[in-house]
Amino acid sequence: MGDTTGTRVFKKSSPNCKLTVYLGKRDFVDHLDHVDPVEGVLLVDPEYLKDRKVFVTLCCAFHYGREELDVLGLSFRKDLYVSSLQVFPPLLQDRKPVSRLQDRLLSKLGQHAHPFSFTVRPHPLHPAHP
Repeated sequence: MGDTTGTRVFKKSSPNCKLTVYLGKRDFVDHLDHVDPVEGVLLVDPEYLKDRKVFVTLCCAFHYGREELDVLGLSFRKDLYVSSLQVFPPLLQDRKPVSRLQDRLLSKLGQHAHPFSFTVRPHPLHPAHP
């Protein structure tokens, strides 16, 4: 028998299923000199969007405390990195080479699929002083 293991893809759709994001992984590692790139594909329904633009936003956050403490508008979260880019309609200057996973998703999802990639710049963390 052949190897039947495949690549796991994480999928998240909008409530009306007109926008769907596909990611190859959900955990990204900071290797000190670089951070794993965030690569995915956005599938859009162009008839629904008409002349509107679609942006993908990446927010890396640090959560502390328990979820049940997030009440009365208090949030135990610190945003460490936020970045946004326009994915639809695609901008020519933002074209980057696609990964193997993105290429496979693009061929499977068809002409309304658009790749995106975030490169997170590593930020050195400074130790707290006593």
